[in-house]
Amino acid sequence: MKCFQISRWLASDMAGTLAGSDREALDKWLAESEANRETYREFKQDFLCGKGMGPYSDEEVEHQLSLFYRHRTRSRRIPFYYYAVASVVLLVIGFSVLLYWGMRRDYSLPDTSPASIQVAQGQVMLELSSGERVGLVDSIHFEIKEPSGNIWVSGEELCYRERDTLLCEEVYNTLLVPRGAEYKVSLADGTLVWLNSESELRYPVRFSGNRRTVYLKGEGYFVVAPDKDRPFTVSTGDDVDVRVLGTKFNVSAYAGDEEIVTTLAEGSVEIVMYGDSTRMQPDEQVVFNKKEKTFYRGEVDASVYSAWKDGKFIFEDQPLERIMERLKRWYDMEVFYANDEVREYRLTGDLKKYENFEQAVRMIEEVADLEVDINNKCVIISARQ
Repeated sequence: MKCFQISRWLASDMAGTLAGSDREALDKWLAESEANRETYREFKQDFLCGKGMGPYSDEEVEHQLSLFYRHRTRSRRIPFYYYAVASVVLLVIGFSVLLYWGMRRDYSLPDTSPASIQVAQGQVMLELSSGERVGLVDSIHFEIKEPSGNIWVSGEELCYRERDTLLCEEVYNTLLVPRGAEYKVSLADGTLVWLNSESELRYPVRFSGNRRTVYLKGEGYFVVAPDKDRPFTVSTGDDVDVRVLGTKFNVSAYAGDEEIVTTLAEGSVEIVMYGDSTRMQPDEQVVFNKKEKTFYRGEVDASVYSAWKDGKFIFEDQPLERIMERLKRWYDMEVFYANDEVREYRLTGDLKKYENFEQAVRMIEEVADLEVDINNKCVIISARQ
């Protein structure tokens, strides 16, 4: 019955008729877990794009359904949410979409082992100029009024729209993204920013004067709207500023990290560090050491350092400790090392961001010839004997 109810909510939501208590119930279900939200996002995207909606003959549908059920029977683990999707398909869209989903998916049950490590759960918050905090759930669509601008919340994105006003003072908002989450914001000038987990961005609702400055804690990928009369600056709060006119770049400036890393994908940026400055070219990286107040630059593949916004962890000759620190910002876990030598093991590879953590860590274990023990939310890493 629960599957049936969720199927009805999803179907009504796709049709634009969901309201009242059903709307509240769907929002509550989405808030329960990242798995529920991911299912909703993928289903809605595929539905709106018209994927799987092509005509199929009765014979082909019958054949593919038999394969689907046979596959499902063989599989050891079948997640609840695929039954919900299948119910929506049967009730609203028809067998052709079930065929699409059945051919597209690998079916498995969530790991219910007490030792399993899951994606960290937390809610993205928007702090308004008044100090009020608004929780952002990716299924809710609404508008917020702010001095000098309106904010449209849609899916996992904020969009700012300037209003005609005589207000000259800059009014600031702060977007706070917790562990295990990401969010995108479209600023009033058209600049796009993707925020990684455990990050904050403070920015004006409306830019005024001859400058555009935002304040970053954590990691963000920026696609800056060109404006030659108003340079754009990302300030990290550690006397390191990134100044641009219009470009694409990634900045990692977590408070607990020893370094601030800026990687340029397109255009040109100027890095200002304690009065010193340097200009960057595409596929270059500048790493600033906060303790020693020094920096070095080098050539890199910029796409590696922004892969996080596309759902991947990619590492190129990185120390194991740094890799695990990045994983900790997504998964709900703590990591312990047998000795300092293990921390410095260097690895290259890529992992899907939503992949089962244990599967990911077993890959690391095999490649680096390590032993990894998982005890509840604790990961203990040692050299293989």
